[in-house]
Amino acid sequence: MSELKMSEVRNADSTAEFAPVVQGLKEVDNAAALAKIKTVYEQRCLLYFFAKEKSAWITRGKGNIRLQKHEDSSLYQMVLYEEKTFKLRLCAIIHPTAKLSANEGSDRTWTFACTDFSEAEEGKGVIQSCAIKFRNSEIADKFKAEYEKYQEMNKKSSSKKTEKKEEAKKEEVKQEAKKEDKTAK
Repeated sequence: MSELKMSEVRNADSTAEFAPVVQGLKEVDNAAALAKIKTVYEQRCLLYFFAKEKSAWITRGKGNIRLQKHEDSSLYQMVLYEEKTFKLRLCAIIHPTAKLSANEGSDRTWTFACTDFSEAEEGKGVIQSCAIKFRNSEIADKFKAEYEKYQEMNKKSSSKKTEKKEEAKKEEVKQEAKKEDKTAK
């Protein structure tokens, strides 16, 4: 008799219902935004941030560092999502003047300063000292070469934008000068 009851329990469908703990969450469709971002380089690494109050390097996450190009802005950025939790741990534009430096005592770690937007509120980033550690020195050297390549592209892209802004300002000044000439006559 007990075997019959156990088989009924095993074959029974659950009628339990669970209400969500958090209310008001909406599913976000980010397919359009992701379509505008192209990954040009990806490599597994460890990410560290320097904690000033502790004067030590703190592990921030382990995952794939991605160098990505955003189609709208034509700028390249670095992004790292932690591999198990998929939390955004680094989101920084590759700044044209930023410098990768070898970490003392390791030929497979690069340090740099960046404006990190991974925990940004209202678009305000935090300036961080970061270190990226790779499996071996060959991978680290390859990352540096790719970083510098895309850094140069960002430099060219930002100089083109600056030139366009300057041309727009000159055109605006000319238009205002024409308006003043017409009103003076």
